[in-house]
Amino acid sequence: MTIYLRNLKENIIRVNIRLKISNFFPEGLISVIKNKVPENNFILGVCYHTGDSQICISGHPKTNETIIEGAVRELREELSLSLLENIDLCNSVDLNTFFTINLKNTFLNSNFSSNSNPDIRNRAVICVHGEEGEVLKYLAHLKDFSTNEDDITSVWASEKHNILKYLESENKPRFLYPVAR
Repeated sequence: MTIYLRNLKENIIRVNIRLKISNFFPEGLISVIKNKVPENNFILGVCYHTGDSQICISGHPKTNETIIEGAVRELREELSLSLLENIDLCNSVDLNTFFTINLKNTFLNSNFSSNSNPDIRNRAVICVHGEEGEVLKYLAHLKDFSTNEDDITSVWASEKHNILKYLESENKPRFLYPVAR
């Protein structure tokens, strides 16, 4: 029912905006969300300077990284988050390896060291989720981070059921709107 958006340049959280969703829906994403994200949790995503928004986050490991090391680096690069415990490896489908992490098992960390090695073909897809209060606290404390090399302009969150309704629609609309249950 709700979509929260935190523009990284503004110190406000917008509510119930519409998001232009990218065409990146890797096979296996719906299964991970259905089976690994608790009901009533919100799922984080990112918006890019192009205007497109991605459900969850993703990125490629570098030539000197394992898929888990790449996932952890992407988590820091895209959401300024570090882990308090291990990330949950869910499964792999083709070149995509899926992970989940509960937001309560992370902390904000803007310290970042760049890895300029080339990307490998595999991709980590990370589904960060949490209860509404945890998500709002995270968005409220999130600051603009200058190490953002992916041209991310905003971080957003919506409820599991809203995202699944969108992903399971036969003809995916171009926009995600807040919907009632």
